[in-house]
Amino acid sequence: MGVLAYRRLRAGTMTRMRMYRMTLLQEWFLVGLAMAIFLADRVPLRNIGLGSGHYSALSGTLGGLAAGLIFGVFVTMALSILSARRKIRTISMRQPIRIGNFDFLLPSNRSEYWTFAWVAITAGICEEMLFRVLVIYVLQHQFPSLSWGMIVAITALIFGMAHLYQGWIGIVGTGVLGAVFAMVYLTTGSILLPILIHMLLNMRGLVLTNGRSHRDVEM
Repeated sequence: MGVLAYRRLRAGTMTRMRMYRMTLLQEWFLVGLAMAIFLADRVPLRNIGLGSGHYSALSGTLGGLAAGLIFGVFVTMALSILSARRKIRTISMRQPIRIGNFDFLLPSNRSEYWTFAWVAITAGICEEMLFRVLVIYVLQHQFPSLSWGMIVAITALIFGMAHLYQGWIGIVGTGVLGAVFAMVYLTTGSILLPILIHMLLNMRGLVLTNGRSHRDVEM
């Protein structure tokens, strides 16, 4: 579905706003189905990571790395904002800011900007509930003999393939992130930290918008 939407967007047969709205509806619908599965199986919410979790030396190390990643994201966002404001007087913002081959996925006006913010938040919540909580739940219950490492590898592969539209570099990059998110989730027993990191990573797009106007950059 991601590949088809991506091709339609590039071909001009789908607008960014429509893609954003489809993403919102699709991801919340799928999470609704996932929650229905948990309710049908009478799974306590704390058992699927919707709680404070538990911590150990390994989870503490991963938590520290995650905290460093969060700090790095904040610094990147701050530097991007400052850089954009310094260049606004010398660069025509009518010219798109290229970010690999995916700059056209980013918002180009105020309306798209705020909808994209909701997409970033939604993806952080929903994709963690689907690709970590649901997938790991199914793997652990249907294939109890799978090792911890195999579960991490399978979830990372599935998450990477879900980003097929980004090409092999995107698959590898998101796969690595998926492995990190899975390890944090499994070692802490809580999905809250992966959700937070995921949302922050997605929010970077808000300061790297494509084809922004002077007014958009200053918001």
